[in-house]
Amino acid sequence: MQANGRFWRGLGRGLIPLLLVGALLPAGVALADHVVWSDGREADGRLETGEGAMIRLHDGRQVLSWATESIAQITCTPATQQMERAWQFLEAGKTAKRFSGQPYPTMELQADVRLRDGRAVHGHLMTTVLYLTRGARTEKLVLKYKLRGEEGQTFTNLIYPQTLTWAANPPALPGGASGAVRVTVSPAGAQDEVAAVARSNMTEAEVRRTAAGAFHLTLNGGDIVPAVRRGARIAVGWRGEAPAAAQARITQGLRDLKDFFDDRQLLAVAQAADDPTTCHTLLLLSRAGGTTLHAAATQPWRLEVWKWRLGESTNDLTAASRCVLFRGLRASDEPLPQVRVDAGLQTVAQLSTDSVWRVESLQP
Repeated sequence: MQANGRFWRGLGRGLIPLLLVGALLPAGVALADHVVWSDGREADGRLETGEGAMIRLHDGRQVLSWATESIAQITCTPATQQMERAWQFLEAGKTAKRFSGQPYPTMELQADVRLRDGRAVHGHLMTTVLYLTRGARTEKLVLKYKLRGEEGQTFTNLIYPQTLTWAANPPALPGGASGAVRVTVSPAGAQDEVAAVARSNMTEAEVRRTAAGAFHLTLNGGDIVPAVRRGARIAVGWRGEAPAAAQARITQGLRDLKDFFDDRQLLAVAQAADDPTTCHTLLLLSRAGGTTLHAAATQPWRLEVWKWRLGESTNDLTAASRCVLFRGLRASDEPLPQVRVDAGLQTVAQLSTDSVWRVESLQP
């Protein structure tokens, strides 16, 4: 499995031919749909709705609906988070309230839906039930707009499907381009892993290793953030900067954020050249608190790219979408991966056929 959690696998589904560097996938090879939950859990299988059901989203003006065959990916992120308590009015007709019980967490989710035709739609999902089938086991997934926990719980107890990917439905590229390229890492390491995110539309590359240091990448979008992982070190081709004021707002927003990953390191910020209200960040996220895993490695971590929308007021800040470069597990006393901005990878702004990613910061 690649580090970004997406991989080719024969699951017995009908063949969906995809163009990969000019060649069709062999007959009988299919793609696994992929789900990532907010607590770091992941699963692959066949992701579908009940018979005739549609995915519905309110974009602020109207309700849109699609069959799953039209959707490439859904990403959910918190829009609001509040701790509330049960209450009742003391007297009819008056606003005074009596509160009781312990606080409980509530959350509203926003969603980014990426369609096969290349469009991206933002809004909130209407409640929908999906089913993830893995062999003889089927798991029910409920997509909701509003979540509520029990008294005494925190935001980390509100676990929801964060990213749902229909691997057989890759989004279309402008002009019908395949977006599939051959990438070679130089100098190469035998166990190198690569990843890439397109900041232009916040999509992650599908990656397949072909040999030591050689990969096939399929990605829709531009303004590429390439990354290479070699053991406990990661090199990232990050470009761009942001004004100090924008960085300060995002730093404060990360402090205020309540998320499963309770340690968030801001590694880099870039303001969009054509839109000062949009910034992207490179974040190293990790879980320091307890988890439900029972193994030597219990603490999840992720290296992610986030897109932020900055409003007019200082407190008007939204984490609009997020993509994963690498993820992993570590023991509680094990250090996090070392992440460095790499000058060689900074030159990779677009994917090109038979490209060579020259890495400077991972050499011995």
